Amino acid sequence: MTLEKYRVLFDMFPLGVAITDSQGKIVEMNQEGRRLLDEASEEPSPLDPLPRSPLGRMVRPDGTPLPREEHASFRALKERRPVHAEQRWVVRDDTPARWLDVTAAPIPLEGYGVAVAFGDITPRKEVERALEESRQLFESVTHTSPALLWISGPDKKCTWFNDPWLAFTGRTLAQEVGDGWAEGVHPDDLERCIATYHGAFDARKPFAMEYRLRRHDGVFRWVLDQGHPRCAPPGTFLGYIGSVLDITAQKEVEQNLRQALEDRDALLREVHHRVKNNLQVICSLISLKIDGAPSPATQDALRETLTRIRSMSLIHEHLYRRGTFAAISMATYVTELAHHLQEIFAPPSGEVDLAVAIAPELRLSLDQAISCGLLLNELVTNALKHAFPTAAPREDAPRIRVALELREHTFLLTVQDNGVGIGEDLMETDRRTLGLRLVQALVRQLEGTLHFAPGPGCQITVEFPVGA
Repeated sequence: MTLEKYRVLFDMFPLGVAITDSQGKIVEMNQEGRRLLDEASEEPSPLDPLPRSPLGRMVRPDGTPLPREEHASFRALKERRPVHAEQRWVVRDDTPARWLDVTAAPIPLEGYGVAVAFGDITPRKEVERALEESRQLFESVTHTSPALLWISGPDKKCTWFNDPWLAFTGRTLAQEVGDGWAEGVHPDDLERCIATYHGAFDARKPFAMEYRLRRHDGVFRWVLDQGHPRCAPPGTFLGYIGSVLDITAQKEVEQNLRQALEDRDALLREVHHRVKNNLQVICSLISLKIDGAPSPATQDALRETLTRIRSMSLIHEHLYRRGTFAAISMATYVTELAHHLQEIFAPPSGEVDLAVAIAPELRLSLDQAISCGLLLNELVTNALKHAFPTAAPREDAPRIRVALELREHTFLLTVQDNGVGIGEDLMETDRRTLGLRLVQALVRQLEGTLHFAPGPGCQITVEFPVGA
C-alpha cells in the first residue's frame, strides 16, 4: 500500500522525474517526464529502461549535439553531487528544441544512480531572449545616437548615461551617476538647472532647459536638455529619461543675429533722429519765411509746403517714439495729422467737425505711410480751404470724414466733406495746380487708382494694394 501511494505521488508530480541506474540508464520515469521526453506523444507509453539517455537528445544553444559527459545527470553521477543546469532538448529533428530546467542529484542506494527533475522553461527562455534582443537594440540605438542620453530613477538620481554622453564629458559612468553629472554644469547655470529639474520632477511633467556643460577638453558648451517622465504600464512612476543636444553653434548664430539687429536698430534710430531733427529745422526756417513773406499768396504757398514737410516729420516722430521701423500705426498718425491741418487751415465758416475712422490695428509700411500721409495732407488741406468758402449759415454743420480700411488685399483711403463740391470746370483747372499734380503722383507711387465723386459735397477715394 505504501509503494502504491508513492507511485501515485510520483506520477502526479508536476515536474518530469526520472531515476537512473548506476550506469546512467533510465529505470523509472513519471507521467510528466514521459510526456516531455517520449517524442511529444499525447499518451505516455511504458518505458523501455534499456539504452536510453537520461534526458533524451540534448543540444548546445547553437544546435550542435551536447556530449553525454555534459548532461546534468551524468555530471551528478560522476561527481557525486547535485547539479543544476538549463539545457536544450530536441524531441524530433522536425520540431524546435525545447529548454529544460534540469536538477540531478545522486541517490545513496545501491544499484541506483541519480534522480533527475526537469521542467519545460521554453516560454520563459523565449521571453528572456526577447528581452535580450530588446536590450541589445536599446543599447545599439542609444550608444549610436547623436544625442547625449540619460536615465534617472524615482529618487531623482541618474542611473545611466549613453556612450556619447561619456565621450562628451570624458568621464566614466561611475563618475556621472547619482548627482555626479552636475559637476560638469557651469557654476552660473547650476542653481537654475537643478531648480528646473527638481521642479519638473516633483510635478511629473516634461521639461526643457538650456545650460552650459563642460566638454572633455574643459570648454563649456551650450546644451538643450529635455526630460520626460517614465511610467510602468500600471502608471507607476519610474523616473525620467532625457536627451541632450549641443546647441552652441545655434546660440552663436542667435547671438550674432541679435547683435546685428541691435546694430541695425541703433543705426536706424540715429538716421531717423537726424532726419527728424533736419525736418524740424526746415520747418522752423519756413515758419520764419512765412512771417516775412511779401504777399498772402506767398504765405499760403509756404504754409502748404510746411504742412507737407510736417506730414513726413510726424512719421519720423512716430517711428522714434515707438522704437520700431517695420510699420506705422495709421490711426494715431492720421488723427494727429488731420487736426494739425485743421489748426492751420481753419475755414471762414468756423469750426469743422473733422473725424477720422481707422482701425487701431491697421498699419502701413514706412514707404506706404509716407506716401499716404502726403496724400492725406493734400486732400484734407484742399477740403479745409475750398469746401466751406463762406461763413454763411448752413442747414448742417461743416463736416469732413477721413477713413482708411482694408478690404481683402486692398486699402481704401477716403476723404469726404459736405461742402460746396467741385464742378467739372474747377476740376479741370485744379488738375494743373501743384496740389492735384502731387496727388496724382502719390497715387501712382502707391500703384493705386483715384476715384472722384462730385457734389453734393465731395468724396475722393484712393484704392491701392497692400505692400505696394
